Amino acid sequence: MAKDGKEGKEGGGRRRRPWVIAAWTSVAWLIAVPLFALWAMAATDDDENVALTRNDVVREASGGRTWHGTFTNRADSLYREVAVEIRFLDRNGKPVGKVGGRADRLEPGARLDLKAALPSGAAGMQVYSLQWRTGEVGRLLGPWAPWPFGHVQTNWP
Repeated sequence: MAKDGKEGKEGGGRRRRPWVIAAWTSVAWLIAVPLFALWAMAATDDDENVALTRNDVVREASGGRTWHGTFTNRADSLYREVAVEIRFLDRNGKPVGKVGGRADRLEPGARLDLKAALPSGAAGMQVYSLQWRTGEVGRLLGPWAPWPFGHVQTNWP
């Protein structure tokens, strides 16, 4: 120690160095942990595990229209007690009809096919609710924003 009670540069630098390292480590963790959490949430996004992969309207010879929809399990997990409700909407977004479907089990890659006669005023659709169970955990999702016929969440084979 110098006579005036102050340490030289070298001594002061060593004393601060563990504090600086701890501060930078804390800052790195404060940045890395939320980024990892966001990545994990995006990678396991529930609304894309069981996704709408077909949303077609077929005009029948009689002049009526039939809606065909398919939900596909895109995850690597088995889903149990899968239930979906689709609402058909008019041009003003008001419900004019609905269809629902259920599956006791939806294996990875398996599909839940739906079919319904469309009301004459139906101009679009909405996934109103989608629910399932994995193990003891149940999920209830929806409602989604209205979609035009033909829109799918993903192009899944």
